[in-house]
Amino acid sequence: MKFKEYLFQKIIPTYFMLVTFLVLFIWLAGRTLEPDKQSGYDVLMSPLIYAGLGILPDIFQYSRKEHNMRQTIIRKIIQVCVLIALILGFSFAIGVITNWIVAVTIFCGILVIDGILEIILWRIDLHTAQLLTQALSRLDEDEQD
Repeated sequence: MKFKEYLFQKIIPTYFMLVTFLVLFIWLAGRTLEPDKQSGYDVLMSPLIYAGLGILPDIFQYSRKEHNMRQTIIRKIIQVCVLIALILGFSFAIGVITNWIVAVTIFCGILVIDGILEIILWRIDLHTAQLLTQALSRLDEDEQD
């Protein structure tokens, strides 16, 4: 897969899904951890920034060659570890993490959002593979006739 295809098929959809899930997570975490706190409009930028950080490991994971299952799993584990380090490090640097409960909440949120994203992306890839298989089957049947 060329980088341009990778960008439009994986990175950009992932970014917008991340923004959506981050808005939901920030709202839920805020309502749970600090229900009385009121935030200004600047809080609306945080999902965009965190989603930008969230796709950085995906961008650097790009490869032209296919990987076997073991390599894919190892790369995904490394990607999640880098993602956790980026998000927690950034959150700590800007003062979002004020105690260990916030850090654990963000950590769990990262794992849940990443898991949901992986399931969605896997379902999209599965659907694409099924469509290609059906098209190839029809092509094979047409050639046999």
